[in-house]
Amino acid sequence: MKTDVDQYKNGVDKFRKKKSANTVGGLQVDCGGSLQTFTAHAGSMPGWLPSGGPIFNFKTGNPIDLEKDELRSLQTGGNRYRIGNCVEQKALHQAWVNGKGKFPFGCGLTMGVGANLGGPPNKMWSAKELKKGMLAPCYTCREVMMAMLCQNDPKK
Repeated sequence: MKTDVDQYKNGVDKFRKKKSANTVGGLQVDCGGSLQTFTAHAGSMPGWLPSGGPIFNFKTGNPIDLEKDELRSLQTGGNRYRIGNCVEQKALHQAWVNGKGKFPFGCGLTMGVGANLGGPPNKMWSAKELKKGMLAPCYTCREVMMAMLCQNDPKK
C-alpha cells in the first residue's frame, strides 16, 4: 500500500471542522483507471467498523475471531488503540463494503493518514505542512491491516 499525501489531504478537507477527529485520512483504490476514494477519521464512530470488531479477512470474507489474550496484546501498551478505531481500518472496511464483500486484489491502493489540521474551510495547506502532519499506522493498526489484507490461506 503506497503512502500518499493527497489521500491524507482528502481526510483533512473532509473532517477539518470536526474537533473530535484527531486523526484523519483517505484511501484511493485504482482498478485499471477506475478510481474510488474513501475517507475516514479515528475514534468511535457508528457504522463502518464498530470499535472492538468485527474485522474481516478480505480474501475469505470471514470475520477474524480474536481470543481475549490476542485482543489484550494488540490493544495494551504504547502506540496501540482499540481495534476499529483507526482510520486505516475504517477506510479499508469502507472499500470492502462498497465492493459488496469483495476486495479488489490486484488493484493499486494509496493511503494517507495524519493529524487533523483544522483551520478554516478555505485554508489551502502547503505540501510541506501536509507532509509534516502525516503519521505512520499505530501498532494495532499494522497488525490488524495485515490480518485484513493477507491473501495467504490460514495454516492448518
